[in-house]
Amino acid sequence: MYFTPFVRYQGYISFSLVLILSLSVFSGCQTDTEPVDVEEPAVVAVDTISPFGVGPILFGMTIAEADSAHGSAIWNGEGATEWGCVYTGTEFLPEGQELRLSEGVVERLDIASVSARTPEGIGIGSTLDEAKAAFGERMTTRHSKYGGEGQVDIIVLMQNDSGVEVGYYFAMMGGLIDSWRAGLGSVIYEGEGCM
Repeated sequence: MYFTPFVRYQGYISFSLVLILSLSVFSGCQTDTEPVDVEEPAVVAVDTISPFGVGPILFGMTIAEADSAHGSAIWNGEGATEWGCVYTGTEFLPEGQELRLSEGVVERLDIASVSARTPEGIGIGSTLDEAKAAFGERMTTRHSKYGGEGQVDIIVLMQNDSGVEVGYYFAMMGGLIDSWRAGLGSVIYEGEGCM
């Protein structure tokens, strides 16, 4: 039998309609499988950050100690850089907070979150006078390499229970704290990223 192009075209349309209807009917079918629970990393919901750590994770801990304290892995082992450090935490820390790990140790927390504060209430948007009132003699300042004349950065250092120097570094722009870090005193001065 000879088919004209029109008859062939109608055959394609019929086949397409049957296929579409079949897919729409089968897509609504239920299966007997149970949903799979995927364990999400526990979020350390901390907006108050001490110079000693964030939540149960303390600066100076090894990655294994931090995993144990947190209850799940804080780093998936990917993304190491040629400098030997990596940033992590986007999975379990509030937005705008990242842990810096280097040579197997939790070094510091970099903070760009407006809601994050020290126990004294200092954070992004705080002034130099507010920091002076909060930290008193523990606070020192230095000329900011990013600011203009008279612009300073704030440094607050102390020792943890093991005698290791820890503290805060606040970067100021336009007279207000613009970003800050908490961590080991030996690395809070370093710039962003892995040096």
